[in-house]
Amino acid sequence: MFHSIDGEIIEVLLKGGVKRSVHKNVLIQSPFFANALKPAWFMRKENKAIELQDTETEVFDAYVRWLYTHNAEPNVQPESYLWAKSYILGEMLIDLEYQNAVLSALMN
Repeated sequence: MFHSIDGEIIEVLLKGGVKRSVHKNVLIQSPFFANALKPAWFMRKENKAIELQDTETEVFDAYVRWLYTHNAEPNVQPESYLWAKSYILGEMLIDLEYQNAVLSALMN
């Protein structure tokens, strides 16, 4: 699956003040972000980031990689907590498809 890398960039603020930039047309595949970016919900000012300040960078990066590629295989051992944290992030973002992809990748 290919997603255009053109268009608006959305900033997401993570744990420790780390910012990540993601293309809006990719980010809105996520049910959470699709709702968060609706004008009624997201009164964004210039350079205002969406805050996920409890989310670790590595966990969010794995999610964004999945949004771009639909490959949910982080480069970690199965016993790593990244798998569990990725699943929990999918739950927080109301993304059942991602949760299922994480479980499927873990079982392979």
